[in-house]
Amino acid sequence: MYLAEKALATARNRERRLERVFEEIEKDYDYILVDCHLVLATVTDNALLACRRILIPARMHQTYTYTITSLLAQIRTLESAFRIGIDIGGGAPVAFAPKANQKEFMAGLQESIPQYLWPSLS
Repeated sequence: MYLAEKALATARNRERRLERVFEEIEKDYDYILVDCHLVLATVTDNALLACRRILIPARMHQTYTYTITSLLAQIRTLESAFRIGIDIGGGAPVAFAPKANQKEFMAGLQESIPQYLWPSLS
């Protein structure tokens, strides 16, 4: 991802590169999954603009609250800048174990972003 980010830094129309790739192959697939690291950079912008429907995995750790909040802000920024809609299909806690700190984190997610948690998880 580091090399992709570096290559995109000077590319023309860098935010829409992945979207152009998808236009050429989407007729061959029912679904295309893109797994991105939650680093808010050009690679992530490419994925958000190309996919337009996302699932947010949330690792059960307190630092991810800030990451998710930042991602939601970035989505709003992209929607405004590119005049598009990005549908958040839901949030899915991953690596959940019934430990006290993870229960607290889950409660925090349910309080801060209940509209994005899958119904079975909220």
